[in-house]
Amino acid sequence: NHDILRLTLTALARLAHRGAVAADRKSSDGVGVLTAVPRNFLFSQTAIALPPERPLAVGMLFLPPEGVTSRDALRFEECIAAQGLQWLAWREVPIRREVLGELALESLPVIRQALITAPDSAQWTEAEVEHRLYLARKAFERGSEGSYVCSLSTRTLVYKSMCTGRLLHEFYPDLDSPEFVTPFAIFHQRYATNVLPSWHRAQPLRMLAHNGEINTIWANRAHMEARRATLPPECEPMLTGDVSDSMSLDEVAELLANHGRNVAEAIRMLLPPATVGAGVQRWPSAGGGARSQRPAALPLRHHRQRLDRRRLGGRTCRCQCRIHRSQRTPRAGSDASARHRTRAVVGRRNSRWLHRRTGDLWSADRQHST
Repeated sequence: NHDILRLTLTALARLAHRGAVAADRKSSDGVGVLTAVPRNFLFSQTAIALPPERPLAVGMLFLPPEGVTSRDALRFEECIAAQGLQWLAWREVPIRREVLGELALESLPVIRQALITAPDSAQWTEAEVEHRLYLARKAFERGSEGSYVCSLSTRTLVYKSMCTGRLLHEFYPDLDSPEFVTPFAIFHQRYATNVLPSWHRAQPLRMLAHNGEINTIWANRAHMEARRATLPPECEPMLTGDVSDSMSLDEVAELLANHGRNVAEAIRMLLPPATVGAGVQRWPSAGGGARSQRPAALPLRHHRQRLDRRRLGGRTCRCQCRIHRSQRTPRAGSDASARHRTRAVVGRRNSRWLHRRTGDLWSADRQHST
């Protein structure tokens, strides 16, 4: 329901302590949310109707201003049609320009949503539709003039901006609508360290919300470049230039997930396993094969595996499990006060929970890190 999105936006607003904010107090390095596609909400906004068995794919695009917008919009429609998909409509995403600070306003792109479906005669699976959308986007990227596709999927939709977290729902009125319902939501606030902030570098990305700081990023990119000749031309651009380390990781994860791997397998292939004591706990092999890619980043906290934080610099993950929903935070141990961060915890089933109300989020006095 909409409460999931509302709580996500509340948590995003409380990440202000870990993200950069410009002197205008409105511009940031980038914030956003990734949700499921709100099918009924979009139908109500566009007067489009589809039977339940037909998929609805939505693309969120940042288009350059002036004359390039129409040229890139036309090219995008052509790339969609080339994959046998059916075009439905463009939707101008409602925004409030007055919410943005000076820095964000100077580089504000034209923001549109593309609504797409599969032909009525096509008997494609969801995975086949996703793969065709992926190929259409890659074809568009090979000739676009500064446009960026934030997301293009039947499963997920990304809303991101260069405003602060507390202003995201004001900038995008869609996010305030009670009709916008989603079974999950992922949020993130970027802190730019190796490349400058921009609208397209804001997070979440298409598949990941990632803190970056990949120590071996140049070697990882070179390792992928060495494999370029083994990949079909339709996958180009495999790695786009002038992006953050997290965006490169996202691109490779998406490449794997669209060529015979699911998301979990792709992440296992790209992230080094957590350590257990002095030894290494290896990931289960994906599809019966060994990991075929070098580690791309510091490992994330993994369920029931202890992370050697001193050697790898990782942060533990905390989550709060409730009857109807769970909340997770990828970073623990922040020096910020508790009132400025989401406190999410998980406990044993027989634990006795003592809750107190903190704004719109629940926290617990008794904490157990997994």
